[in-house]
Amino acid sequence: MPKPEVRDTIVIYHSPEEGGWIAHGLRTDQIGIAATPVDALAQLIRLVNRLLEEAALDNSIATYREAPFEIQEMANRSKELPKEVVEVAHWKALGKWPEDWQFQPPKNDDSFVVQVEEPCVA
Repeated sequence: MPKPEVRDTIVIYHSPEEGGWIAHGLRTDQIGIAATPVDALAQLIRLVNRLLEEAALDNSIATYREAPFEIQEMANRSKELPKEVVEVAHWKALGKWPEDWQFQPPKNDDSFVVQVEEPCVA
């Protein structure tokens, strides 16, 4: 069975409660948590890929579920993450990028938004 496609908007925000960055899919309501925005996005990409693999085997697994309203609103106020940084996250999710490379967000930016057509293609 083919892997279903997912088109999603992802908001990435800093969470002092979690001690790091959260990447939250608005259409999948899945999250990745890590110390940096890039690693949180890479973790979310890996998680959604795994979800898609499982959904391809079991059609009872839902791939779409809306994130809470406050997360949706945060995305509307967020600055777009540079496409080059998104590409790095994709390569990191595949294990094909040096782990020590990091994106340092400007101090005044506390959230970012990313549009993805498909989370990650191996």
